[in-house]
Order: sequence, then C-alpha cells, then structure tokens
Amino acid sequence: MPILYVSLAWIAGIFTGSFFNTPVWMLALPLPAIAAAIFVPRHRRLLILLAVCLLAFPGGALTYQASQHTLDSTQAQFYNERGTVLLEGVVDDQPEARGKSLEFKLAASTVCIADNSSPVMGGVLVRLPFYRSYQYGDMLRLKGKLESPPQFDDFDYHGYLANRGIYSTMNYPSVDVIAVDKGWPPLAWIYNMRNGLSNSLLICLPEPQSSLARAILLGQRGSLPADLLQSFYATGTTHLIAISGMNLTILLGMVLALSIWMFGRNNRAYFWISLSFIWLYAVLTGMPATMVRAAIMGSVFLIAELVGRQRNGLAALVLAAALMTAVEPRVLWNVSFQLSFLSMLGLILIASSLIEFASPQVTGRQGRYIVRLKKIIVISFATTLAAIIVTWPLTALSFHSFSMVSAPATFFAMPSFPGIIITALLTAAAGLAWPPAGIFFGWIAWLFLSYFLLVVQVFSSIPVAYIRNIALQPWQAAAYYATLGLLLVSIKYRQNVRTFIQSWLDKACQAGRNLKATSFRTSIYPALAFLLAGNMLIWTAYYSLPDGRLHVNVLDVGQGECILIRTPHGRNILIDAGPDPASACIQLGKKLPFWDRQIDTLILTQYQSDHIAGSLELLRRYNVLSLGIPPSSSQAVLPGEIVRAARDKKVDLYTLASGRQLTSGELCLTVLNPPAEPLKGTDDDINSNSIVIKITYGEVSFLLCSDIGMEAEQYLAGKRADLGSDIIKVAHHGSKGSSSDEFLTIVDPASAVISAGAMNRFGHPNRETLERLSARIPENNIFITASQGNIEYITDGQRLWVAAEKSTPSFP
Repeated sequence: MPILYVSLAWIAGIFTGSFFNTPVWMLALPLPAIAAAIFVPRHRRLLILLAVCLLAFPGGALTYQASQHTLDSTQAQFYNERGTVLLEGVVDDQPEARGKSLEFKLAASTVCIADNSSPVMGGVLVRLPFYRSYQYGDMLRLKGKLESPPQFDDFDYHGYLANRGIYSTMNYPSVDVIAVDKGWPPLAWIYNMRNGLSNSLLICLPEPQSSLARAILLGQRGSLPADLLQSFYATGTTHLIAISGMNLTILLGMVLALSIWMFGRNNRAYFWISLSFIWLYAVLTGMPATMVRAAIMGSVFLIAELVGRQRNGLAALVLAAALMTAVEPRVLWNVSFQLSFLSMLGLILIASSLIEFASPQVTGRQGRYIVRLKKIIVISFATTLAAIIVTWPLTALSFHSFSMVSAPATFFAMPSFPGIIITALLTAAAGLAWPPAGIFFGWIAWLFLSYFLLVVQVFSSIPVAYIRNIALQPWQAAAYYATLGLLLVSIKYRQNVRTFIQSWLDKACQAGRNLKATSFRTSIYPALAFLLAGNMLIWTAYYSLPDGRLHVNVLDVGQGECILIRTPHGRNILIDAGPDPASACIQLGKKLPFWDRQIDTLILTQYQSDHIAGSLELLRRYNVLSLGIPPSSSQAVLPGEIVRAARDKKVDLYTLASGRQLTSGELCLTVLNPPAEPLKGTDDDINSNSIVIKITYGEVSFLLCSDIGMEAEQYLAGKRADLGSDIIKVAHHGSKGSSSDEFLTIVDPASAVISAGAMNRFGHPNRETLERLSARIPENNIFITASQGNIEYITDGQRLWVAAEKSTPSFP
C-alpha cells in the first residue's frame, strides 16, 4: 500500500518537525534510493517507494516549520495587554448566546492605537451582552482591550482557542457596525438557515428539549443547562451533542445500518444516502472545521465500504489525514481531529470484526424483519463500542476523566438519534413555514428527546458512573494502543475465542426466539409503536391539564428571581424572568406541558438584570399576551430592548402601581407597591419601587416582595397596606437590608421562601435575616431555592401543600 506508507512518512515528518529543526539538505535523502533504482531494476518499485517516503518525511517537517510565524505587528495578538485599541474586522462565524454573553469570532483586519492605524490578521473571540444582535459577515469597529486567553489548571483553553485560529479575546467592547454582508455568501446562507431553524426550535419545543435539539441538530450547545451538561459528562455522552468526529462516526454507523436494512448491500442507494447524510449534517452544523474533517474521513470510509476493501479504507483515511496536515500542520495536535481520526480508524479496523462476531445466524424460522432488526442492533452497538475502544485513552489524557457507563449509555441513547434528527428537522422546517405545523411535529420530537434525556439521567445517577482526576500517563496510553494493535493483528488466529462468543450469542438468540410469539405478523410492531407513542402523549396531556388548584412556583434560576403562577383554570402568570436568557426557559420547560407555549401575563417587578435578563428570550420563545412593568423609567439599554421587543410582538403593555388588581375567578392579584408617585431619596430607589404583589385565593394568601428594602417596608406599613399573608416570598433574596422584625410581625407568615443562587457572591440569604425568619417560622417551613431547587406551593383555597425539588435542609 504505497499511499499508506507515504502518508505515514509525511505525518511522521510533521510530528518530528515540531521538535527538531530540519535542515533543507534532507530533501536530498531520496537521491541514493533513486540512483539504486536505476541500477537495480529488480527492486525498482520498492526503491522508488522508499525514495518517495524519504522525500515525504523531510517535506512534512519543513512544511511544519514554514507554518510557524514569528509574532509581529501584523498579527492581532501582538496587541494583547497593550491597553485600549480600536479594532476593525468581520464576524467570522455565527454568534451564539452562552449564558449572559454573546460570543463570536472576529477576523481582524485593522487595529488603531493612538491614531496610528495598521493592517492586522488573526482571530479574536469577542464577548458582548446577550441581547446584542449581529450576523456573520457584519464588519464591526470595536473599542476595547485585547487580552490573551486565560489558561486553566484542568483545561487547555488557550490551546482550544488556538485550534480555532483565535489568539486574543475582547470582552464587552463598544461596537459600531461599519458594513454588512462582507462574508462568503454560501456560508452566510448556511448561517441564516441555521439561525432560522434554531429560532423555530425555540418556539416549537420547551426546555430542555429545545436546547438538546439545537445541540444535536445544529451544534448549538450554549443554552444547555449546567446540570444537564454535567449528566452528559458523567455518562460519557458529550460526543453525542458535540460537533466532533466521534459523534459523526456513531451517527454514520446508525444511518449506514438503517440504509443497508432498507435497500440491501447490493443496492448502492445505501452509499449515496449515507454520504448525503454526513454532508447534510455538516451543513446543518455550520460547516465548522471539525465537522468538515470528520465528513471527509467519513466519506473515505464509505468509499472503502462501497468497494469492500477495508485495507484501502485505512490507506485512504491516512491519506486524508496527511492532506489535512498539509493544509494546516497544527491540526495534528487538535483533539477533535485526533478523535475524528481514531473514531474512523475504529470503524474500519474494529467495527467490522465486532459485527462479524456478533451477527445473528439466519434460520428458516426467523422473519426477515427480525433478522434485519438484529443486524441493525449489532451494527449500532459495534459502531459505538468501536469508537469508544479507540478513543477512551485520548479522552482520559485530554480531560482527565472517564465515564464507566459510556458504552451502555450511548447504546441505549443512540436509537433515538435518527428520530431526533429527523423530527427536529421537520419541526424546525415546518415551524418556519407554519408554526402550528412545527408544534405538531414538535410533539413527536419531544418524545424522542425526552427518551434521550431519560437515558442520560438514569445512567448519570449511577454512583460509579464518572471517574474524575484520572492520572493517565502518555506511555500508558501508548502501551494500550500497542496492545490493541497486536490484538487486531492476531485476532484472525483466535478462532477459539470466536467460536466461544458465537456459541454464546447463538444461545442468547435461541432464547430470544423462544420468547417470540410466532402468531404475530410483522405489521403489528409498527402499530404497537404508534399506539405506545400516542398513549404516552395522551396520558402526558391528561396529567398536565388544570387541576382546579392554584400553583405558585418559585423557580430556581440562580441569583435572580422568577415565579410561575398556574391559575386553577390553566392560565400562566410569570413574575420576573431570571438573571440570564436561559434559566427561566429551562425551568418553565420542567413546569409547563410541552405544548404550552403561552404566557398570559409577564410582570417585571423592577429593572435590574437579575429580574429581567430572560425577558427577551421569553418573548422570542413564548406567546406573551401582556407585559406589566413598574411606572418608574430606566435609561439602561436592556429595559428599552425589552419594551421594543414587546411592541414588535404586539404585546399588551401596561404599568403597574399601587391599587391595580388582576383577577381571574376567585384568584386576585393586588399590587401594593410602588405608589403612583415613585419613592425618592431612599438608599436604592430602584429596589424601593419594586412591584409588590399580594395573591389571594380563597383563604390562602401569598406576599411577593420583589427586592424592596426596609424603607419600602416602612412605607407599606405606614399606609396600612393589607400585608397579612400565609406565605411570604422574602424580599431581595434574603438580604440583610430587608425583612425587618416590624414588617414580619405585620405579615405574620406561616411559611417563607427565598430565591437565591447557590454560593452567590453577595452572601444571600443573610444569616441575620434567616434568624429573624426562624424566630417566627419553623425552620422546616423556610425554603431556599439555592439548596432545595424549585419550590411549589399548591392550594385549593382552603388547604396548602408544599413541594421542594430537593430534600436538602434550608440552612444549617
């Protein structure tokens, strides 16, 4: 295999060139071999191959050395840590919201310091507030500080960004748009399409299913909840939601198995379907370099599969890797490239052997659909296991962790992947054309996504699922790969092992056949699947119907506030929107039925970001009918953006002041604060003029105090407001400057709930506030979202029930 040897020599040269300075005279190494080929014709082919390899080796080394540039003023990173600069460039990828930030890569073109302008090149990671909006191809002028990426003890963040061509960061600069549509038109079309599909998924699916669908279908992971991400880490399934070669490898194995099942191996349709799938998936994910490399390697594997020559597949895979290093020599050290290469290598060298070992024997009594189904299961599991076998040492070396349940978790989750991709794509596309159709397909996608989430959560709950702080040494990984290589070479001589495994599988298959009811026709299985899915949807809808009770949910949104009120008749009233774009949507996805996309009333009690930051995202994802805001105005950017977005959506906008009432049957919401003339001269006028609401339903009442301080409490007590309530939502996250003894005496609550983030930098709730509360209320009736998660109060107007998401005690 000459191509294999030459490609390996080139890659070895790239690797060697990173450590040693290779002299140019080494390009003359092949001359003796060429001369020998002239005079020794008997071994001419071997000598010519040797000469080409001797040329490829120093050629790779010199190529690597030529790609290394000395740092000078033509590179953007030259200006790192040099103070404030003016930087111009073009947005080079699709901006993505990550928590409270909007991130994108800027291709720098000009830098200006002290009125001296210079052309530059290089990638800059820019972070802006999440509510700003920019597109790929926008030319921007930024004023801020260029900084070097930070380095963390457990993660090579600098190297991660370097692999994306980013060597500088700029956090929250001032921005002016100079021009638009300066990007590559085909890529701009791809990003616009992805953005439309992403927005459609946000509207048609609840959280966290919406974020999961965007991660799998479009590669957008920024909005995934932190606890869900941790579950993916614990189960070793992050590759399923990441833009990685391992992800594409496993998906390719699934699609290949399904297409062969549908058309047979003799029909080349399976090849074109699988090839089209991997490139369509690459387009949907935005054609990042990692996915393009993986798609190329996947195409190479499919060609080898088509011609039925796995040895040629290995040579072609190595050739593809050599060509990639020729274009970008540093890619050899890119972890995603390494995972892509190893995953495809496992697919070529290991998966076929596993499939051969585990393929079921065909007997006359088995239906063809049963046999094909078994083959799909075998191929899927073999593909997954092969990828894990060859990549786990690299994962442990790179991330110092390893999941013990990665193989079974991936195996059980993967059957939902084709369904997720197909139904999520249908949901997104239909939602763009006609939103009701998108919501209909979203119901089906919700089933697949919920199954996937269930698998991840079940396996992540296993105590030994995740091993952290693995101190795997490079020599240990090398020894593992050497042992694996020897095993693969000698496996064809291990007939006794093959016979043993085959006999065991025959017994298992025979036991399965004995359980199979021979009287059923194959057509009954799709009908049963349809009935099962329909039954799940019907019962989910039934248990989500209004139960005639009032539900007040204090949602765990971190260091912020968001309260969901579900009226006895099923109306949704949301008070505040959380401290970031994602947290409120995530918690609403847990509390609302998956089809319920309407918020009847959204009330923002004040204009600080911990109460309103999620409003724009709520307005995007949900049908908000009305928006209530305090009468005091703010000059900040975010409130203005919220009001503008509400008007664009034709939301009924009104102000709430003392005396305003909202009623729905027996339910009454009464606004107690702020007064018509806002309070002035207090320690914090914004907090003092927060909207305070009393909720009354039958004989049960709630007092929601927002962020008022003791001065506003004194004002309410002085005007003899109707403060007496059974439950109090403690003011200002339980800060020291609120919930005075006098105020608590007037309210006289039987239970209290505090909305605060875990380990927040403000020290909320304050110890003195907790002591004042516990002096009046039993400690088991005081709830804190930081330790107990979502807190739900349920009442029928006479009785009251409380449910905490976690059983952790409120406070020591």
